[in-house]
Amino acid sequence: MRMEKESGKDMTKIIGSILVVFATSMIGILAASGLDEQYNEIKYLRQMLYILQSEIQYSRTYLAEAFSNISGFVKSPYNAWLRQLYIKLEGKQDGNLDRIWRETIEEYLIDVKIPERQKQQLKELGVCLGCADIRVQMKYMELLGEQLEIAMAEQLNQNFGLLIGLIN
Repeated sequence: MRMEKESGKDMTKIIGSILVVFATSMIGILAASGLDEQYNEIKYLRQMLYILQSEIQYSRTYLAEAFSNISGFVKSPYNAWLRQLYIKLEGKQDGNLDRIWRETIEEYLIDVKIPERQKQQLKELGVCLGCADIRVQMKYMELLGEQLEIAMAEQLNQNFGLLIGLIN
């Protein structure tokens, strides 16, 4: 009888251990999935920024026209955001570019899976766009591109850390 009780306790411990490992693995996988989404969104945003730089610097396109051009081939919700920027700038409504830039980010990019720090950095770009000469705009966009690359590296490190945690 005593042997059966100990055997039952051992089996309960084994099943409990398996459940703990399974549950923590699932939590890690879900967390890594969220970080992967953030990484991909930051990467996409950086690519869009490079396209905008090219439109402004090499094509010498006005900002409103650049937003319209880019909106034609980017994914949602970025296309709606850029289209709205174009509409508001062409209609010369709602004030200056910085305000329009921030408001449209808050309206159209609210559900984009990027960390709040990167969203804030993107919002700050509006201060420079349209107010400075092309050289200063390019420098500011390069700086934002570098900040996004750093954020991507941090995301990779976090993904790698989660993976190592799962293996252990």
